Amino acid sequence: MACQSSFDVCSSEKKLVMNIITGVFVDNAVETAKTQHDWLVQKQLELREKYVVEMREIFLDLDEDASGTMTLEELTRGLKDPRVQSYFTALGLELHDTARLFNLIDDDGSGDVSIDEFLDGCLRLKGEAKSIDMHSVIHQMRRLEDRISQWHGGEHLASVRQRPTSGAAPEQSRRGGVCVEP
Repeated sequence: MACQSSFDVCSSEKKLVMNIITGVFVDNAVETAKTQHDWLVQKQLELREKYVVEMREIFLDLDEDASGTMTLEELTRGLKDPRVQSYFTALGLELHDTARLFNLIDDDGSGDVSIDEFLDGCLRLKGEAKSIDMHSVIHQMRRLEDRISQWHGGEHLASVRQRPTSGAAPEQSRRGGVCVEP
């Protein structure tokens, strides 16, 4: 079939070929994206496992008395080691307030940190706060506010928050934009 005999047939054949080429291209792009996504997920898992192995080694180094737990004093002494400092810095963990860091890792408040608390705490605190972290804190604070409100006989804390202190200038409440005057 020659293109000179029928312009419409030649045009249809070109469209068919272009659709096939486009289909192959799109299929290839989708497969490539899926492969890249799988590769990225695998790399994230490998990186997390590497962090866990390295943090476990650091924990064992910090646990000077080999008790299986680490105290604030052991952490403080251990953070004087430049290797430990650089590792914590690479994880995005601030070292200027060791006691605060320790308390955030010490989930049960026992005064010593098990290896699981250490690993979970370091992974949880690694990097910058994300939006989901901030919303979780806000949600927990609201639940706590409701519990305290119930404990105080139903008086809502928003009304307590809006009570001005003597001599205070009018301010706007964060909830509802209510202006509170002394």
